[in-house]
Amino acid sequence: MLTVFSKEDPEGQRRVTALQQRLQELGWVDGRNVRIELRWAGGDPDRARFYAGELVGMKPDVIFINHALVLPLLRQETHAIPIVFVQIADPVADGLVASLSQPGGNMTGFTTGEYAMIFKIIAFVTAAVPIFLFVRSMFFRRPARTNEGFKEFKKQSDLAVSIFLLLIGCVVLFTAGKLVWAWL
Repeated sequence: MLTVFSKEDPEGQRRVTALQQRLQELGWVDGRNVRIELRWAGGDPDRARFYAGELVGMKPDVIFINHALVLPLLRQETHAIPIVFVQIADPVADGLVASLSQPGGNMTGFTTGEYAMIFKIIAFVTAAVPIFLFVRSMFFRRPARTNEGFKEFKKQSDLAVSIFLLLIGCVVLFTAGKLVWAWL
């Protein structure tokens, strides 16, 4: 396993520990029926390049990585050893795999998000909000409703619309941020 974290990084330690624990839960125990070689690049490209060559030289059954920084290095070192990646924003756009459904070559893995689904959710919400607001407005055409039930419904629906619009704004900002980050 090649990671960009340093060995002292708490987040890196947490991720590696989580992976090892899950592998143990699935019956894969380091030193018994699987051998896990960890390499901590610490964000240093030269160290990452060295470790990429070292890991490929060990001729492992698979190499697991968690950052796009090391994928090109491993691609230069081997086209035969399977490489499994996680947390890669857009491996297709980065030219690492041919497609998500059929990556081809020796690389496969998991992306940080499926952007097409996010845009479909935004499209759905964009279509649903006007319908919801129209139905809601049918109840409140007259502002002087005296029934307490209607007042509570209006109060709750106003809150629901506010939360809904806030969440949509968060999704849009999050998606835009991830797209910008993926391009950097």
